[in-house]
Amino acid sequence: MSLYGINAYTSNSYYSTLLASKNKQQGGDLSSMLSNAFKTDSNDLYSIAKKVQMVRSRSYQKELLEGFKEYFSGGAVSDKDEASKANDETLSKNAKLLNEAAGNLSVGGNDLYSDPDKSVSAVKNFVDSYNKTLDSLQNTENTKALEKGVQMVNSTRAYARTLNRVGISVGSDNRLSISDEKLQAAPSTTLKSLFSGNYSLANRIADKASYINRTIDLSNATSYNAKGNKTDYFNQLSAMMFNSKV
Repeated sequence: MSLYGINAYTSNSYYSTLLASKNKQQGGDLSSMLSNAFKTDSNDLYSIAKKVQMVRSRSYQKELLEGFKEYFSGGAVSDKDEASKANDETLSKNAKLLNEAAGNLSVGGNDLYSDPDKSVSAVKNFVDSYNKTLDSLQNTENTKALEKGVQMVNSTRAYARTLNRVGISVGSDNRLSISDEKLQAAPSTTLKSLFSGNYSLANRIADKASYINRTIDLSNATSYNAKGNKTDYFNQLSAMMFNSKV
């Protein structure tokens, strides 16, 4: 039997017993789920080995972690919880699309900017993804994502004059709008200098969008409590479960 297995058993036993006793006081179901899981003589290695096999099984780990998650979330998921999670999922999706759209402009090169139809379509896709990301940022409580959002808006405003030359204006609400006529007539060299390359606006936006997407994905790994606020208890606990030493 591996040392990992014994560690998994003992650390699971400790945290499960702890949480089960607390949950029982609150009238929850976690204690009943774990009532007989760890009744083993600590000096009986054979019994421990059998318990270790159960603890290490995927089905048991999943059931145990779901029990912990329910315990820390306070039971039923609130409407605010669902709305907050749904918005962050939308924000993550929109930021990913913005990263792709801005990235396409940044690495497009002559093949993209020498073709007016392709370049105009790529710019419109960028603007659409940019605005959708801004809309989603308005409803998130993720401070890291909001910080990058502010940086993204500031970068865009710094290019406001050049954007206006190609038919893109920055509104008072920070959203972008397009003049189709001006965009169609914009010189390819101007579009390329604005959006193509490592130091272009598109590259800066792609970087910020990528960060927003990553930070939301990491944040979604945490749980939400009944008040709709995020907590990292669940993640901390699940990370500790299989790292304790005998």
